[in-house]
Amino acid sequence: MSALRKNRPRTDIVPLQEVARRTYDGVTDHRLMELCCEGDKGAFNEIVLRYKDPLVNFVYHLVDDYGTAKDIAQEAFIRAYLNAHRYRPIASFSTWLYQIAKNLAYNALKKRKRYQKTSINDPIFPDSPGFTLDLEDGKRKPDEELENSELGKLIFSALRTIPHKYRVPIVLRDIEGFSYEQIAGILRCPKGTVKSRINRGRRMMRAKLEPFV
Repeated sequence: MSALRKNRPRTDIVPLQEVARRTYDGVTDHRLMELCCEGDKGAFNEIVLRYKDPLVNFVYHLVDDYGTAKDIAQEAFIRAYLNAHRYRPIASFSTWLYQIAKNLAYNALKKRKRYQKTSINDPIFPDSPGFTLDLEDGKRKPDEELENSELGKLIFSALRTIPHKYRVPIVLRDIEGFSYEQIAGILRCPKGTVKSRINRGRRMMRAKLEPFV
């Protein structure tokens, strides 16, 4: 699974507004959120730069559509920005952000099923705030180079066939590199449950890949 983490292309994001370039090297995510609450939009821009690529990548593996993944990722950043004052540094910032993205992805999947029976033109987030974060369209999906390789095609094809219950923790662990504790926080379930689902998901993946590798 370590091969899944390689060869991620960039997916550039335009900041909320033009801000003066400033160095935030060594500044923790927690401190950046504090600065954001103090009105430092450059701090939030730094948050976006740190997490935009892996977040789009994570959501893409949940919804299987790059355009939808970008929409969900930008919505997750917007909601994190609007709720910065509610953020508490109890767990890692990434856990909080990925919780938001995961919930939005699940809601989008539910709406997708409902919209198939109504109108495909209905917005994914009808109650979204009145500003957006635009992701530049680089015409490439996360992990595109790996996915276009023969092994990558087999891996991602197998990954998309296993239930979300097992797919999500595998993506978080083997692609995003989160610890079991962090995954438990994102999924809001015991660490033992996370390990169990990952182990079962990996067995399912191996069974599907065994005839080909």
